[in-house]
Amino acid sequence: MSTIRTLCPRCMSTVDLDPPEILLIAIPSAAATGSYAYHCGACQHVTAAPVSHAAFVVLLTAGVQVQSADSTPPPEQAPLCMDDLIEFHRLLTTADWFTQLVGPN
Repeated sequence: MSTIRTLCPRCMSTVDLDPPEILLIAIPSAAATGSYAYHCGACQHVTAAPVSHAAFVVLLTAGVQVQSADSTPPPEQAPLCMDDLIEFHRLLTTADWFTQLVGPN
């Protein structure tokens, strides 16, 4: 598996990411462009930014899975309720919230 190295714009730390740790969203009307997001373990900040065509291709080649910007959740998923938001809030108070959210690879 490839490791993708980037620089966190918030804390200026080097961040090494495995492909499943990157969210790559394609814009349906544009060829191989969109945006990406990742979590910096040093400052606990989530960075999201547009991605160029060249960087999009590099991320694909490294094994990052693409999601479409117009994708909708499966119909069997229930909408969020107040209990879901409370549970998510509690999760965010833990030190390893991102690892718990992403789950095992």
